[in-house]
Amino acid sequence: MFKEDFSKSIEYLNKNACDAILLRLNRDILETSQDFSTYKENIIKDKKVQTALSWQKKDGYFGDYFHGGWIPENKKIKSSKAMEAALILLHEMGFEAKDDFISKALKSLLKKDFNKSWTSWDIYSPEQGLYGDDYERALLFAYFGIEDKDFIKKEIDRAINSMKILAGLNDLKEAYYVKNNQTFYVKGKALPDLYQLKLLAYTKKWRSHENLEIIKSAVDKLISFSPLPDIYIMYKGQKIAPAKLSRLDFNKDTNDYDDIDWYQFFSMYELLGRLDLLKCNEVLKNNTEKLINYLEENDGLFLKPVKHKCFKVWGCYSGLMLSNNWSKKNRICDLTYRSLAIIKYLYE
Repeated sequence: MFKEDFSKSIEYLNKNACDAILLRLNRDILETSQDFSTYKENIIKDKKVQTALSWQKKDGYFGDYFHGGWIPENKKIKSSKAMEAALILLHEMGFEAKDDFISKALKSLLKKDFNKSWTSWDIYSPEQGLYGDDYERALLFAYFGIEDKDFIKKEIDRAINSMKILAGLNDLKEAYYVKNNQTFYVKGKALPDLYQLKLLAYTKKWRSHENLEIIKSAVDKLISFSPLPDIYIMYKGQKIAPAKLSRLDFNKDTNDYDDIDWYQFFSMYELLGRLDLLKCNEVLKNNTEKLINYLEENDGLFLKPVKHKCFKVWGCYSGLMLSNNWSKKNRICDLTYRSLAIIKYLYE
């Protein structure tokens, strides 16, 4: 049914899309049984991929930093060459744990000194919403389908507990206090953050009926509370900005979206689709159906001329472009693919 309903989209992508989109379309959306090695041989030549691979050291580690990174490399930022951005990009471009350079990188993350660049982000104070560097590391493994290591299981349990806090709120004001016109988390009330949502989206063994109900209730609250205000963590007098769970106003009419709204939409709705939530909440379902209607009205293509750099620059909180540039044709391919990557979850 999905292939028939979106045959125009699929046909356009097959004729015009880059190898990374074709690999992910066929492997991850259409789930075709074929050898993808030729695609990967071409993808590895991509300039973005070559940038990431140029950072890899003999021990498998990418760059000189753990958290952060930018592709294309930003030479003005010292931490531009970082493990996190490299693995995010390579995962999105279709590479897997079995690929040699990914396998080596993940092995290097199992060493005691895996964090090459400790920052305030790596403070461990979970009651205040600071979870140390293991929860960042856990997500990098989860991207590649690995969830059976003890430190990953521990972070999954913590993420579920954070979701339970959000699900239990009757009013968002219960979670924060105001000081000098800024909002800070109440101790023990920190909301789940984006890393924790992604960790749950990319793992599966935790998915009991009870746990799924917790996540569903938490996301219902997220939508009702959106758009979330900026809430900071105060740790020993230091103000720290967490990875905000969502910057999307779920209740905003998609007809009024600007470029950044669309970036947030594509990023967030795919994660919620991975959690099988698009059919469980009326707002999510209605907005996904609006996307379907939009494609149907435009011969199966996403044509909105979004141009913000958040689509094109890869980092911890940006990047959707799989093509080698953001020309009109490539933009249509990338965002049509991203649309299908969301819509498919209404068909499962």
